[in-house]
This record gives sequence, C-alpha cells and structure tokens, in this order.
Amino acid sequence: MVTPDYWGDLQVTTEQLTPAQILKEQASVLNEKVGRHIRASVMTSGLTKQQFRSTLAITVPALDRYHLDIVTVIYPLKDYYPLALSDDLDESDELSEVNCHSEQDFRDELHQILSSKRTTDTLKSLLSLTA
Repeated sequence: MVTPDYWGDLQVTTEQLTPAQILKEQASVLNEKVGRHIRASVMTSGLTKQQFRSTLAITVPALDRYHLDIVTVIYPLKDYYPLALSDDLDESDELSEVNCHSEQDFRDELHQILSSKRTTDTLKSLLSLTA
C-alpha cells in the first residue's frame, strides 16, 4: 500500500533571492577580500511566526573573537518585501532604518551602507589592529 501525499507541490523556485541570501553573498565577498583577518557571517532567526531577522556581522579572531553587527534586515516570510534595513554601525540618535520595497531597493540601500565611509573606516581600523 502506498502512503498518500497530502503536502502538495513543494518545488522551490530560485527566481528571487531571499534577503539572507543577498547578505550571505556580501559576507562571502568580504571574506574573500580580507582573508582570515575578519570573518563575515549571517545569522537568521524567526522574529515572529511571519517575520525573520537576518544580521550581517563580522568577527575578528585575532581580537579575542571581537564581534560587530553591520546591518540587520527584518522581512516577511512571504515575498520578502517590503523589508526594513538597519545600519547597525550608525550611532546617531536618528533611526537608521530604511524600508525597501523591492530587491533592487534593498541592494541599492545595502550598497550605500556597506560602501559608506563609516563602514569602510571601521573595517580598516579593525584590519590595522590585526596587522
């Protein structure tokens, strides 16, 4: 007797990258650029039943595994957008969160944060401490 399948079609399409996958791409790029001195990674967790939080962070092994969050995204389980992107290095009193309504919006805003003077100066300082 064959057990019936009640689960429906569970074929995963790869047409749209998740926000976490986009962050992982950038973590991989940074890891290739800086070698073993700084390690970038992405942690994802459920925020609610219908929302996820993914954070791109760095760890500096030579500095007692110093850990620093760079950006965080909060996005819905379905369709991923709109999402909220936060610059975790921004220490101003202003809310450093921006809403992105598409993958391209997200990529554009992420590019601005990761290539900003604040982010690059932070990474350069950490790299100089490991030299």
